[in-house]
Amino acid sequence: MSVKIKANNSGVLRKLSKIFISNHELILSMTKREIRDRYAGNFLGLFWSIGYPLIQIGFYLIVFGSIFKLRYSNQSIAGPLYMLTGITPWIIFSEILSKSCFVILANSGLVKQIVFPIDILPVKSALASMFTELIFIIVLLIYMVIASINIPLTIFALPIFLFFQGILMIGIAYVLSSITVFFKDTKEFVGIAIMFGVFTLPIFYSPTTVPAFLKWVIYLNPISYMIDSFRWCLGAPTLFSWSWLVFVGLSTFSLILGYKIFDKLKTFFGSAL
Repeated sequence: MSVKIKANNSGVLRKLSKIFISNHELILSMTKREIRDRYAGNFLGLFWSIGYPLIQIGFYLIVFGSIFKLRYSNQSIAGPLYMLTGITPWIIFSEILSKSCFVILANSGLVKQIVFPIDILPVKSALASMFTELIFIIVLLIYMVIASINIPLTIFALPIFLFFQGILMIGIAYVLSSITVFFKDTKEFVGIAIMFGVFTLPIFYSPTTVPAFLKWVIYLNPISYMIDSFRWCLGAPTLFSWSWLVFVGLSTFSLILGYKIFDKLKTFFGSAL
């Protein structure tokens, strides 16, 4: 099976805009359902949408803030803030990586329906993960208030960050969900990437502590710039002056390329499922 992907970026964005606008009610409905179904049957139900971020942030604060006493530039407050503003976007990013592999496989019945717009399946999955991120951000802001950390004016740029992070995750979801239909081992490789990925990013350490011959791993990892942009919004120490430029470009490229791959491969989903 050979697939040619033509370069018509503006056409792809226009097509996606029409899909999102015409199906926005269905996307929101399916997103809400996915959020509810995630905790369906649990005794505490939707409480876990708040409890999970609380437990995770509390755990990282105890381990890296109290036990290992993580610092950044010898500042005790900057260390935990640096770590939390790094781990928050990574947790959500790794979640969408894992979920994306099963988006089409788990909805094979819908995929085989000719009238159903399968293009929205990766979108609702990414949006459901971003709901979790909003809870994480609220918990993080509460921590900053309790720790007497000033919340900067750059916090108003957070919606812009979330928008571009959203299209980044949708683009990746398009790629992984379509490839996994034909290559089931994709999910195993993604699991390995998540396991080691957290250690190749400047989350628990500063690049200044990394040997010179290994720094290229951080600088070539595009997710480093996503994390750095998030840190800038919350006033945490940042690493790169050009993070936003790389992050916005990466997000747009991810959405365009991801949908091109998905659009070409979706024709063959029915026969592969």
